[in-house]
Amino acid sequence: MKEQKTTSHLFKTIYTLIFGLVFIASSCQQADRETAASQNEELAMQYIEAYNEQDRTALEAILTDPFFTSGEEVTLDSFLDLIEGYWSTFPDITLEPTHIVGADEHVTIRLEFIATGSGEFLGHEAEGKEINVSEIFLFVVRNGQLAEYWYNWDELGFWMQLGVVESPYPQE
Repeated sequence: MKEQKTTSHLFKTIYTLIFGLVFIASSCQQADRETAASQNEELAMQYIEAYNEQDRTALEAILTDPFFTSGEEVTLDSFLDLIEGYWSTFPDITLEPTHIVGADEHVTIRLEFIATGSGEFLGHEAEGKEINVSEIFLFVVRNGQLAEYWYNWDELGFWMQLGVVESPYPQE
């Protein structure tokens, strides 16, 4: 009878130890994921800050080359040239984050694109036009850099505010 109690006690001890190790490992993995998500959120915010400061060098340091935009591979230079096109037409451009969520290697930011036009944009008069539209960026982080982003923005609102298209809604 004593041997059965010892075996039962030994089994319970081993079971508790294994369960404890699994719990600790799981907790450590969760902490690692939270730390990575937090670091990735910080990296995405560095992108927003560099964009707002119109700092091409800072963007070069945090973006991969090549870079992927909505699944399309582009050179880093061509992506930054596109951004500089926005900077030249909208010299006071500001991306103002309203929400940020990080999970594993993904970071999503909802923001407001706020700017005043100067000159032309893609052949359309932008001078003095005030723009305020919402955007959502989904960044993918690889090896400590932003490697890819997917975006969705209020393109109709943008072109309406530039006066290129009329509102599809009836005017009162």
